[in-house]
Amino acid sequence: MPSLFRQINRARPAARLFIYTCGMLAVGVVAGAAWSIHQVLTFHQGPPLFPEEVAEEKSAAEEVPREIAHFTYGYDLRNISIPLANRTASQMAYAQFTLKLDCPSADAKRDMEINRAKILDKVFEVATGFYIEDFKNPQGYRRFKDALTASLGSEFKQHGPRAIAIEEWVVE
Repeated sequence: MPSLFRQINRARPAARLFIYTCGMLAVGVVAGAAWSIHQVLTFHQGPPLFPEEVAEEKSAAEEVPREIAHFTYGYDLRNISIPLANRTASQMAYAQFTLKLDCPSADAKRDMEINRAKILDKVFEVATGFYIEDFKNPQGYRRFKDALTASLGSEFKQHGPRAIAIEEWVVE
């Protein structure tokens, strides 16, 4: 049985051109994948890929943590709109408001900005447990804020908000 290279050399010129072109494309794909992986590893902006190396660098530069005033690192989500129904589901209303999150650090604020969609998902998830009647007294707002704080705290762990403020609440 002749070798692969002999078979390619005996093939028609058009077939040889096709085989060489496919080979060059394969080399290009492999090179492109290698370059992409290099770019991801070089310009990675998320949590560290190798935390043990970063831990050594941080231990030398750690300071004693200071108490930061509330809403120093605030993050606002404006014009959030959630659906609310009454307990019998005979009426429907929409509540629109601005949500202000008190982030414990600049890194936490950056995480909140990056994960805006997750925050909105949590707002809608928490809102499904409330009815229009719940917001007729101040305890309803407090329960909503506490549930939202707990939900975001469980999602973002140490970068979760310390406090939440609701402003410009309008129900239509």
